[in-house]
Amino acid sequence: EKMASLGFLLLTLSPPARTLSRFPRLFSHTAGRTAHRLVQSRPNRSPTRCFSRFIRRVQETAFASLKRNVPSIARPGEPEGAANVQIDDYTPAVLACVSGGSDSMALLHLLDSIRRRVNIRLDLHVVHFDHGLRGSESDGDRELVIDVCQSLYGLNDSNVHVYFWGPDSDPPQTTEGVQDKARRWRNNELARLAKAIEGSSREVVAAVAHHADDSVETILLKLLRGTSVTSLKGIDARVEVDGLVRVRPLLGLSKVELRRYLEEQELQWREDSSNQKLVYQRNKVRNVIIPAMEEIAGSPKALVERFSELDRQVRMLSRFVESEIDRGAKTLHQ
Repeated sequence: EKMASLGFLLLTLSPPARTLSRFPRLFSHTAGRTAHRLVQSRPNRSPTRCFSRFIRRVQETAFASLKRNVPSIARPGEPEGAANVQIDDYTPAVLACVSGGSDSMALLHLLDSIRRRVNIRLDLHVVHFDHGLRGSESDGDRELVIDVCQSLYGLNDSNVHVYFWGPDSDPPQTTEGVQDKARRWRNNELARLAKAIEGSSREVVAAVAHHADDSVETILLKLLRGTSVTSLKGIDARVEVDGLVRVRPLLGLSKVELRRYLEEQELQWREDSSNQKLVYQRNKVRNVIIPAMEEIAGSPKALVERFSELDRQVRMLSRFVESEIDRGAKTLHQ
């Protein structure tokens, strides 16, 4: 026991690899052998390899979600290595809603990586909405999105769509009214764009950057506003709004993971100062309530995992209730 304690003290005071190489016989006890294995493995680890594993995991998570909710992007039967298949009348179009913030910039990069895969067909369009409500901040967001689309992803002007809040869309004075009216404006513009580019055999979907943390916020808002148990679920990965299907490929990832992904890829994003204003209910939940809950849960990851499990159970309960209602209805009609 004394020898093992001395070994751990040396681990604390000296560089781990050198300490263990000098005292190989010191770690003869169980605890010592465990420490030896952990420390000896560190010099063999490649930081680049670790980072690439994380990047691949994020990309695979987003790809699996998109393929599950937009199966038409898969093009089986293409010859091996046939990446970047030429766009045709059957190629599904994905309208990526990109604000310039960290979440949507991660979405853009992930969609670009997906469209370059073998046996994948995807016509990527980027949509940016400039509400003009934050002055120079709005200008900076727009400029970043356009620059990145052209310089980094090589998207043509015909695939980058920028919309401005026009004089006929002046927002009302109430804060909640601004959000509601802006949402309706975005929905209308997306629906019009989808109709303009869709074909008789072409699927068009919008992709938005909601992630696991957003789903936690949604559940909490429902709970605080009042809802039934079966409605106490998070954000759906696929939903139809005004006739246009929307998919959310990032729901399996947290905000922390998305920011780490951007940092490791050395990608830029911009911060929206309005996200810190507590006049909006969602911002109060995000900036006041959730940090306190994360502290109680032990970590942001732990909180997301617990709410994800709650979401899974609620969806299971909802399916059971619906099946029982259907069975009861059939019994009544017999």
